[in-house]
Amino acid sequence: MRRNKLSTAIFAGIAGGAGIAATGNAALYLNPDGTGQVLIYPYYTVNNNLQTLISVVNTTDQGKAVKVRFLEGRNSKEVLDFNLYLSEFDVWTAAIISASSDTSGPGRLITADRSCTAPAIPSGGVDFRNFVYAATSADSGPGALSRTREGHIEMIEMGVVRNAAPFTPLTWITHVSGTPANCPQIRAAWSPGGQWTVNPLTAIDPPTGGLFGAAAIVDVANGVMYTYNAEAIDAFRATANHTDPGSVFPSLADNDTAPTARASITFYNGVAVNASWPVGQAIDATSSVFMHSALVNEYALDTVLRADTEWVVTFPTKRFYVDQATLGAAAPIQPFTRRFPAAGVSTPAAGRACVDIGIQIYDREEGRPGPGGIDFSPPPPGATGPQLCWEAQVISFNQGDRVTAGQPSKLLGSTLYTNIDAAAFGFQNGWVSLDFDTVPAHQLRPSVEGFDFVGLPATGFSISRYINAAAAPGVLANYSGLWKHRGERTILP
Repeated sequence: MRRNKLSTAIFAGIAGGAGIAATGNAALYLNPDGTGQVLIYPYYTVNNNLQTLISVVNTTDQGKAVKVRFLEGRNSKEVLDFNLYLSEFDVWTAAIISASSDTSGPGRLITADRSCTAPAIPSGGVDFRNFVYAATSADSGPGALSRTREGHIEMIEMGVVRNAAPFTPLTWITHVSGTPANCPQIRAAWSPGGQWTVNPLTAIDPPTGGLFGAAAIVDVANGVMYTYNAEAIDAFRATANHTDPGSVFPSLADNDTAPTARASITFYNGVAVNASWPVGQAIDATSSVFMHSALVNEYALDTVLRADTEWVVTFPTKRFYVDQATLGAAAPIQPFTRRFPAAGVSTPAAGRACVDIGIQIYDREEGRPGPGGIDFSPPPPGATGPQLCWEAQVISFNQGDRVTAGQPSKLLGSTLYTNIDAAAFGFQNGWVSLDFDTVPAHQLRPSVEGFDFVGLPATGFSISRYINAAAAPGVLANYSGLWKHRGERTILP
């Protein structure tokens, strides 16, 4: 794929003619074609003897500087960040595995890929870290390394890499006979006195997108693999934001679609909605493309097929609205309604920032529970209805026995999970709606134009596994599937 100024100009002309580009500048959007400047991988895990494989592909004829960030699932604290440098048409692959034989150890990133990273990833891999959340000023969640074992991933393009003689980083990252010409020089540029330490924008042009990503959660023992595509945000930045490998920036709040506002494009009822927020609310522009008033998907629990289903629900921007370590004494920010408490809090709210939701469950023949609604098990302390309490979490079905026994979820091995007891209603298969518009405060702060985005910024997927004991004599066959959540949007003028 060769992205150039002509294609950009054509898009700008179409967008302007449709009344989309009301701000006069680019607006970020969730690209349905799957390529962009920012990639969101909703879930990784190494629990339950699983491994998570990841890849990112550069479809352009340009070098790319990419921030790679792994975030734990409870409060999206960084557990590993580094810089990745992709040459033209390059692919980088890696795997997340358990660093220990038990569940007490961290996740570990390993790779045999030769694309340049800064710093270098050792041949034995690099363990995820708990420095950010285990510090005395951190949050009220557990400080153990085991907290790194499930979460989600961000990749953010920081800029296009070029040559500026005598400084030639594009030449250094470009492969010669399958290996980058000089990765040590890339790392030296970030060493004391190095060119990028002096000026990180040397030989770095604005980002242009064209990245796509994928992940696979692999159950080696049972021969099962769940695969998904990363969510892609395009037009995220118009200027370069190249930071050192140890920096937690850029983040999802560092979009720059206009000098005085941050804009997004979303589609609602077939209409392109262009909304913008003040610079100080830049995260709202990113959140807006993930806003849903409901997420919907199917479940399969057929006993004959020995079917099991689990859902992943991730709020990729939640930490910017709820983390007390960032907010200080301030209240949580809409659309979220509770803070993730700081360290030292010992109340039932410690280690969680719950949001109230509604649950509608149906079987395949229009059956539904009677009055009174349904709830998750176990309910959070003090909850009066169903809640989702973490940033990347799992919903299980018919696993109340595991909840009671304090065991992780059956398929993904999640410890951040709640359970829906579909069997209580006699349901084996059907679909569920998670309703996020049950609380009036579940709305983004109004846009400059007066739009109210109702619900919560969410993404994720459903996985199912089936076991066939009659596939062939002496053969136990496992089948799996993964389906991205569908959703409903509500945008009020």
